[in-house]
Amino acid sequence: MRDYKELKIDDLNITLQHMEDALDVLLTAYIQQGRNPVGAVNIYGPGTMTLSNVPMGKLADLLALCENPIRHALREAIVRMGRHLHERLGSCAAMLEVAERASAKDPQNEEWRIDVIDKAWDGIGGWLA
Repeated sequence: MRDYKELKIDDLNITLQHMEDALDVLLTAYIQQGRNPVGAVNIYGPGTMTLSNVPMGKLADLLALCENPIRHALREAIVRMGRHLHERLGSCAAMLEVAERASAKDPQNEEWRIDVIDKAWDGIGGWLA
């Protein structure tokens, strides 16, 4: 395995197609994890702690993280991919083209996949959900 700390920019040849394919993989896993959660935690049972001192925005994030940590991590990766795409492409219109192509790779879930991207990329480079 390669030590990524030693990589130089000249060593990288990550294409837009690589990024689109990675987004497709993330979306597939995210949807599968939503249908058949692996590692989901029941956060509503007895002994649930009170979180009244946690701000509402952070509370929602904490609940999502605790309830389905794998799905939450996948969503965060989709957000990161959006940031990388914006840095590379510079416009929401170009990001949308990538989102549409990646979403179209699973026609049965295409609308769901676009919705996931739309919400995850909200605020990245002017992207509005």
